[in-house]
Amino acid sequence: VGVGALVIKHNTPQNIANDFREACGKNDVREALECVVKIKHLAVSFGSKHLRFLDPEKYVVLDSIISEKLGYPRDEEGDGYKAFVDDCEQILKMLKEQNVPYPCKERTEWRIADIEMAIYRKIRGKKAPRKHP
Repeated sequence: VGVGALVIKHNTPQNIANDFREACGKNDVREALECVVKIKHLAVSFGSKHLRFLDPEKYVVLDSIISEKLGYPRDEEGDGYKAFVDDCEQILKMLKEQNVPYPCKERTEWRIADIEMAIYRKIRGKKAPRKHP
């Protein structure tokens, strides 16, 4: 049984929706993460994936790969998550200050989620996708 099935089985749709709405209303990433991990069977890894999906301008994913390779703890209080977000924000700020162009045509601005994905891809040893003409 996957995480999604467990979440659906052990939470009402209304509770899931309410917790995500509450998370989206938070300004602090730790508080947002706390809202989503209240959902039964949705821990930091999958909770942060949902946050990133909902707002890639504000949230990143802290999964087991990044946590284990870079040492950010996946604690439910969100301290490790906040530290990773802060570090990604610093990299994002540097890219913007240096006017590093965004490499794809779909958007012109870097987002914090792009920084997290670049870090993830580097850890996994994957090259960036080729650009199509």
